[in-house]
Amino acid sequence: MMEPNEISIKGYIDRFEPWLVRQGLTQKTIRRHINNIWVFLDYLSKNFDITYEEELVITDEVLTNAERALDGFFGYDMRHKLFATKDGVRQYASSIRKFYKWLAVEGIVSDDIKDDILSYVKSELPFWSEMVEGE
Repeated sequence: MMEPNEISIKGYIDRFEPWLVRQGLTQKTIRRHINNIWVFLDYLSKNFDITYEEELVITDEVLTNAERALDGFFGYDMRHKLFATKDGVRQYASSIRKFYKWLAVEGIVSDDIKDDILSYVKSELPFWSEMVEGE
């Protein structure tokens, strides 16, 4: 198993996509999740502790302390760029939930961290959706 700080953004996507296929999702749904996670990881790379080696890599600290990252991602700047509707917020939240489930399956984050993130997304989703609706 690779350590989190050894996986590039592209490496995460390359490993996440086959897992989505094995989940029996349609190609359209897989593309949406992949695109959403690219945007999320790009956001992390620009706003949090990222190590530059040959490619951008996400550190385990960012993955395990994701609540602040999620709040920022679903915050003001990203809302205006990506989430014009509640459906947009829900789609990104769904992709992030799937991504953290996969991270736990791969052993990149613990089940406890995954459960915390899934719970946090579930509890904050109404708030993030209201922010969009309030615009």
